Amino acid sequence: MLPRPQLGSKKSLILPKHTSELASDATTQLTVSNISSTPDEIQPSTSVVSAEEPDEDDDTEDLQSILHSYIRKDRSPNNGDEVSLAKMNLASCENVPNDEFLTKYVLSSRSDQKEVFHHKLKHFFVLSNAGKPIYSLNGADKVIVGFMGLITALVSSVEETMDQQLQHINYGESQIVIYNREPLILVAVSKLYHENKTHLASQLEYIYSYLLSILSKPAITRSYQNRMNYDLRKVLTALDFQNLDGICTQLSYGQIVEMGISGVCGLEFFTSHLLDSALPSIRITNTVRKKLNGVLQSCRKIKEPETRSVLSLSKHDDVVSDLLFSLLVAPPNKIIGLARPKNHQLSHRDLSILTYIISSVTSDGNSSSEDLWIPVCMPDFNSNGFLYAFIKNFDLASYVVVDGKNVPPQPVQIVLLSSNKNTFDTMQTIANNILNDITWSESLRCGLSDDLVSSTQYPVGVDHFVFKSVKHNQFISSDMAKWSANGTSAASIQLTKFLSTLYNSKSEPIGDPESPDKKLTYLKWNFDDWSVTGLRLSDTSYEFYSLCNHSIVSQDLINTSMTIIKWCRNNIRRLTLEEAIF
Repeated sequence: MLPRPQLGSKKSLILPKHTSELASDATTQLTVSNISSTPDEIQPSTSVVSAEEPDEDDDTEDLQSILHSYIRKDRSPNNGDEVSLAKMNLASCENVPNDEFLTKYVLSSRSDQKEVFHHKLKHFFVLSNAGKPIYSLNGADKVIVGFMGLITALVSSVEETMDQQLQHINYGESQIVIYNREPLILVAVSKLYHENKTHLASQLEYIYSYLLSILSKPAITRSYQNRMNYDLRKVLTALDFQNLDGICTQLSYGQIVEMGISGVCGLEFFTSHLLDSALPSIRITNTVRKKLNGVLQSCRKIKEPETRSVLSLSKHDDVVSDLLFSLLVAPPNKIIGLARPKNHQLSHRDLSILTYIISSVTSDGNSSSEDLWIPVCMPDFNSNGFLYAFIKNFDLASYVVVDGKNVPPQPVQIVLLSSNKNTFDTMQTIANNILNDITWSESLRCGLSDDLVSSTQYPVGVDHFVFKSVKHNQFISSDMAKWSANGTSAASIQLTKFLSTLYNSKSEPIGDPESPDKKLTYLKWNFDDWSVTGLRLSDTSYEFYSLCNHSIVSQDLINTSMTIIKWCRNNIRRLTLEEAIF
């Protein structure tokens, strides 16, 4: 692909009460501020302070005694897929079946009918500061142009009269968040009760970063310097708009199967963004990780193919200074290896955007044998210019067949980021060397294949869990199939609501702030004959979220949660990515 043309230990246990999620009053409130607001928090109704104990078994006993009276023992198992989304109190919606609910309130529509537009629970807009439409998740131009004009007038009026930027508006049941990045204005409108203004602002920041990644900041600025009415849509491709739809939808609801978004695990994408751009990880054994890091560390050295033999793999010939980053990616969006220079690194948000773009350009439409070359701007690394990504796809399963193994396809992507747009041939040679180093070693190719097969085998007992390592800002989570065998959109929306509520249910630590604090959040949602139990445990080293939609008692819930936490902490080196240095 050619480059894109340039544009003109435990101290306290905190038990928060379960607060009802009610719709906002029908009033209008405008908030102006120069700093971001903190997330809305569920205040604690009960707090328990205990002496510090290093033994995790004592922690388990304390948790059991606290939760024993809060968790009912007589609940009947129920399948979450059978619960109507309209009864989940996501927003003020009429009681309709799930399919109708998704069509009416959730799924994106470019209809020119205002009634269809206003029923949607979530909207995203991108416009110029002159009011020119650039992108909208819902609605045709004739529907959204008036709304964008109103937003532009409000933004400019507040800036002129108060010398501040308009950031937040409460209007009836809707929250409106405005993210002004001149010459662009990004807007999010949400009726979802479990979203707050900080969450919405973070979503807009991610969308803005994506736009920078495909256009770069100077290119956007130049295009509006002399033409305030410039139409930025002219330089956005159909794939760009498709990616924007996918990002907006998954940031809001997780994976929406009906939209046909492929190549991206939507719930993991949502969880990653919810947990402050935590990187989704994959379980790889220490031996395999070290070998992969060794391959990536030496990949900057060009190897002559004819020198390779069974006894001597290669001889180093030349060092390539234009290669900045090398990655191994296991779709969907799991980075299993990363090498970088000593003085440069990519933020987790940059890595998230990069893997999202890779998944979009390598899904369905491109042959697995086709090498790709695309320009991409990494906004946190350098928003003023492009790096050039070389992408090579290969199926690891085809290389382990010779070892007598019959496994399903195991796609792996080699991604090389170069600072020089004229190094395609060099990057291709490096990628071929990486492929050869991985596949020529029987222990490495078989070990990696075995790890990919077993990568989702975690301790079970709850219907969904997420474990985040605070130090590494990485997380693992159970597959959505454990929550819903059908993997429906309704199940994805359920999980986004429960995880968001647990995440926002933060409380201030009690006790000595100099000491590590262990905090507990317990929530329970009742929906007629179905209920869900949510548990969040955290300290300075980890955050753990678990959800159960089946009958469970306190002892089982705590035992299972502590077992998963202990397993994750004991396997932390296998569960987290360690960067290799060139």
